[in-house]
Amino acid sequence: MSEGRILVVEDDILTLSFLVKLFERRGFEVEGVSSGGEAVRRVEELEAFDLVLLDIVMPGLSGVEVCELIRERYPMFRLPVLFLTALAQPSEVARALDAGGNDYIVKPPQEDELFARVRNLIRLKRAVEENEELQELLRLKERLFNLVAHDVKVPASSILQAAALLREGVPPGLRRYLSGIEDAARRILDLVKGFLGYVRVRRLVDLERGAPVDLSVLLLQVVQRWKDRARAKGVGVAYGFDRGRRWTVQGDPLLLEELMDNLVGNAVKYTYPDTLVRVMLEERDGRVRFAVADEGPGVKESDRERIFQEFVSLSKEGGMGLGLALVKEVARLHGARVGVEDAEGGGAVFWVEFEGTVERDREDGL
Repeated sequence: MSEGRILVVEDDILTLSFLVKLFERRGFEVEGVSSGGEAVRRVEELEAFDLVLLDIVMPGLSGVEVCELIRERYPMFRLPVLFLTALAQPSEVARALDAGGNDYIVKPPQEDELFARVRNLIRLKRAVEENEELQELLRLKERLFNLVAHDVKVPASSILQAAALLREGVPPGLRRYLSGIEDAARRILDLVKGFLGYVRVRRLVDLERGAPVDLSVLLLQVVQRWKDRARAKGVGVAYGFDRGRRWTVQGDPLLLEELMDNLVGNAVKYTYPDTLVRVMLEERDGRVRFAVADEGPGVKESDRERIFQEFVSLSKEGGMGLGLALVKEVARLHGARVGVEDAEGGGAVFWVEFEGTVERDREDGL
């Protein structure tokens, strides 16, 4: 396998011949030209060079002028330029680097130094190309995800609306079938919501800025959203925190609400019927701990690490396995820790611990 494709530009024929043979012995594909004009033509004709080794001082087009023309076509790491210079005068080197050169080496070059610089620049070039390809794949994947999600969400919403309209005229004996249709449509919408949420969170590398967020306010809103689903299953929701306090963390309120929504929603979905889900805010060792306890099947100790990985679902009902992965990503963005443990009397407790503060709400006078 070739080490790379090099264009050597050197007006001295003996030096040019020496360099071409030197690179060939080291496993490179090499093309040599003796003028700046030829170099520009070859770069324009052939897009397969990995690096240009370019003499600075040449008759006609100088190396600096050739580099400037190359940079009109290629950014620095799409086609690296390594300058050759007989005298490493600071002003000459500065002009070459200002023209877009990546590096320089003094003639006659030491072989080990020459090849170390060449290989390093080619590695950087290939890393940049791979990164650009990955970014394009990610953009394509995101466009595809959004398209598929939209095409699923619209008919599922229509089914849910139609089922609600039909409920009035359906005989009592058939209503359970209608309820099944509604449950299936809601489940599809939940999957789409979780899917889009996870894709959005995965795009984020870091939070640009955080604002003070009272987790108790978000938690009350989230529980209200799941109240009807819980009641239909005979599930009660118990609050385990002092509502007269502010449970403040720094972060993004929309992402934090999504984190809570996933954990509360999971508890409602997977706890056994006619049981209790407990939502808690606690202060532990100077940190704010949000936890949700259910009375479901629990999580085996061997599954507690991988359950937060993407596309891992332990439920018999299936699902994409993205909800808890989203929780972990949002926690990471907020510098928080996540975990799961056994609940007293059976079930599981999912928790997230944040850096935060707990203080009395002065308006309540408590």
